[in-house]
Amino acid sequence: MSWLSYSLSALTVLGAFWIALADKKSSKAAKIVAAIIVLSSIIAMAKNIQAERAQAAFEREMRVKAEETLRQVTGEGFTKVALSGLKPSSSEALLAISNGGDYPLYDVSLNIVDLEMQHEFERRGVPPSESFFTVLNKLGPFNIGPHQTVIIKNWKLHGSQSLSYAINVTGRNGAWFQDLQYKLIGDKWVRATTVKRNNDVLLHEIEDGYPLDGTGGPKR
Repeated sequence: MSWLSYSLSALTVLGAFWIALADKKSSKAAKIVAAIIVLSSIIAMAKNIQAERAQAAFEREMRVKAEETLRQVTGEGFTKVALSGLKPSSSEALLAISNGGDYPLYDVSLNIVDLEMQHEFERRGVPPSESFFTVLNKLGPFNIGPHQTVIIKNWKLHGSQSLSYAINVTGRNGAWFQDLQYKLIGDKWVRATTVKRNNDVLLHEIEDGYPLDGTGGPKR
C-alpha cells in the first residue's frame, strides 16, 4: 500500500470518528467503539508500514548480494602489465601481470604488440603484413586472484634505450587496453603506462624522471 493510500485510509477513519464524537445522539458505547476502531486502524497501518520497510530493506540486501555474487563469478576490475628485473644492460626481463582489485579476474588473455620491434621492421622496409605475427605475442588465458601479481614468462627486450608495448586484454568481465612504455634514463629504467576501457581511463602512471612532452604526457 502506498503512502497516499495510507493517508486516505487514515483520513477516512478519523473522519468517521470525528462524526461519531460530534453527533450528540451517539451513545457513549458508540463513541468507545469508534475510538477502538480508530486505534485498531492506526496500529494496523503502523504494522503495514513497518512490514513494507522491512521488505524494502530485504530487497536491497538481496540486490547487494546478487551484485556481489556476479562480481565473484564474472570478475571485476582490470590488469596492469609490467616488466620486472630491468637493468641497464638487460636483454631479458620478467613479464608480470597484476590484479589490484578486490575481485578475481577470469580467462584473461593478452595480445602484446612490441612497438620497438615493429619500428625496426619498418626501418628495414618490411611490410606490416609480414612483420605483424612476429611483433605480436599472444598469452593466456589464465586467472588472477584479487591483489595478486603473476610472473608470466621471461621476456626478450628489443630496444636499448626505449621499450614500448600496445597491450589488448580480454577477460570474462570485458576488454581493456594498456599502453606501456619504458625509457632508460642514466642507469635506470623509468615507466609510463595508461590503462583504458573504451574512452575511460582506469589507470595513469608516470614514474619520476620519465621525459614528458609539451602537454605533460609521456614522451614517445
